[in-house]
Amino acid sequence: MSNTELAAITLEDKVKELKGKVADLSCLIRVSSILNSTLNLSELLQHIMEISEQVMKAEASSLMLIDEETNELVFEITRGEKGKEIKEKFRLKMGQGIAGWVALNGEPLLIPDVSKDPRFYSKPDKSTGFVTRSIACVPMRVKKKVIGILEIINPVGKKEFDESDMQLLSAFADSASVAVENARMVESLMKQQRVEQELSIAKQIQANFLPKRFPRVKGAGAFGRNVTALQIGGDFYDFVRLGDSLLAVLIGDVSGKGVPAALYMVKIVTDFRSILADVQDPARLIGALNERLCRQSTMGMFATIIYGIFDTKAGTLTYVSAGHPAPIVIGADGRARSEDGVRNPPVGVVPRCDFRQTDMRITPGERFLFYTDGVVEARNTAGEEYGTGRLMSVCEKHQGPPKNMASAVLGDIMKFSRNVPQHDDITLVAVRIGDA
Repeated sequence: MSNTELAAITLEDKVKELKGKVADLSCLIRVSSILNSTLNLSELLQHIMEISEQVMKAEASSLMLIDEETNELVFEITRGEKGKEIKEKFRLKMGQGIAGWVALNGEPLLIPDVSKDPRFYSKPDKSTGFVTRSIACVPMRVKKKVIGILEIINPVGKKEFDESDMQLLSAFADSASVAVENARMVESLMKQQRVEQELSIAKQIQANFLPKRFPRVKGAGAFGRNVTALQIGGDFYDFVRLGDSLLAVLIGDVSGKGVPAALYMVKIVTDFRSILADVQDPARLIGALNERLCRQSTMGMFATIIYGIFDTKAGTLTYVSAGHPAPIVIGADGRARSEDGVRNPPVGVVPRCDFRQTDMRITPGERFLFYTDGVVEARNTAGEEYGTGRLMSVCEKHQGPPKNMASAVLGDIMKFSRNVPQHDDITLVAVRIGDA
C-alpha cells in the first residue's frame, strides 16, 4: 500500500472521528435546549434518556436516583424492552450491583463483560429474561454529592462499550444532574408557595374563630387582641353575651405552636361554644370541656384556660383557672394586683377532674386584664423577661376604655422586645366595669 493510500485512509478515519465528535456535540446541544424547555423533572429526564440511548446506541438504559430516606437507588427512568418491569419491581441498596457500587464510591465503571465481574447483580435478568452483556455506568453529582447514576446496557453494533462512550455518558449525566437540581429547586419553591398559601388560609380560618366585635352588657365593656409568633398560633379568646348584665370571657393557650396548636385551638373554641349552649356555670363547663379533650386527646396536647362570667347586676366575677395565669385586677383607685384564685390543672390532661371556681366581688371602675404567658415571658435583647411587675405598672398608667389599656400593654411589650424575634403568642383580654 502506497504512502498516498495510507494518508487517504488516515484522513478518512480522522474525518469519521471528527464527524462523530460533531454528532456528539450536536446531541449535547440538543440536551441543553431541552433543559431550558421545561422544568418538569420526569419529562426532562425522559427526553435526556431518549437522546442518550439513541446516541449511545444501547439496547437499554436507566437513570436511578438515591432515595435519601431509605438510602436506596430508585429507578426513575428505564428504557428498553424490559424497562417498565424492572422499574416496578426493583430497588438497589447502596453498594449492590454495578449501579450500587458506582453510587456508593462515586466512580464510573466500564464493564466489557458482566459475567466476569462479581459486582454484577443478576436478579433483574433472571426475573425478566433480559440478557445483560456489557454495562457503562457513571455517577450523577450535584455540588460534589452523588445523587444517582446513569447507566447504559449492551451496545448495538459492537461487542462492548469503550472509553469514548464513557466520556459521552458522563456528559449526559452532567446534563441530567442539572435537570434534577433545577427541577427540585422549582418543586421546592412551588411546595413552599403552596404551604404559604395553605398557612394563609389556615390563618384566616383561625382568625374567624376570634371575635371581631366585642359585646357590651350593662355595666361592662371588653376588648381582646391576639398576636401570633408564627403565621398561625395556639392562643385564643372569646366573648359571649349571656344576658343584659352577664358577660362570659374565655382565654387560653394551647401547648406547642404552629399547625397542630392551631387545630387544637379551633377544636377547643368549637367545643366551648357547643357546651355553652347547655352549660354556663364555669366549673361545670370547664369540667365538660376537659372530658371531651381527654377523650379525644391527640399527641399529648393540652391547654391552659380561664373561663369566667361577669355579672354586673350582682357585682360578681366567677371564674375557673385551669393552669392559666391569674388575671391582673386594677382597682378603682388605680392600683394593680394579681388575683390569687383557685388553681386547677390544664384541660386535656386529667380526666374526671373536679374543677373548682373562684368567686370575687367587682365594683364600678375596676379593670381586669387576662393574658397568656407570651405577655410576661417576652424578652428584650439582654434576655430579660417582661414580667408581671412591668405589666401591672403599665396597666396602672392607662385608664379609660379596655381597648386603651390593652393597646398600651401591647405597645409596651413591642417596645420592650424590639429587635428580638417573638417566641410565643401574645393574647390580651381587657374588661372594664362601669361602662354602660
